[in-house]
Parts: sequence; structure tokens; C-alpha cells
Amino acid sequence: MDLLVKEGFSKPEIQMIVAYTVPMNSASGRVLEKNQFIEGESKIDPEDGEVWVWRRAQ
Repeated sequence: MDLLVKEGFSKPEIQMIVAYTVPMNSASGRVLEKNQFIEGESKIDPEDGEVWVWRRAQ
């Protein structure tokens, strides 16, 4: 994950990376938290139903 984030932020046009997880998926949330993502709001995805939105700004 760390390499993916570094690669994304190596491009000047990318200012934020957004990830989505299913609610209560604590393993995915822990990985995102360790990589400095912040949990935001939940939203309804047309295919997956409710998802949690995680963001990391550069």
C-alpha cells in the first residue's frame, strides 16, 4: 500500500487518494489508518450498497 500511495502522489496532478471499504471491515480500515487515510462519511454505492469513504491528502 505504501508504494501505491507514493506512486500516486509522485504525479503532481494527484492531490488526494480516496478508498472505499465495506462497513465494519476492520482489517481494511486498519491498513488504511496505518497509511494515514482518514475515515470520512459513508455513502451508498449502486453496486455494493453502503461503503465507508477514506481519504488521504498529499
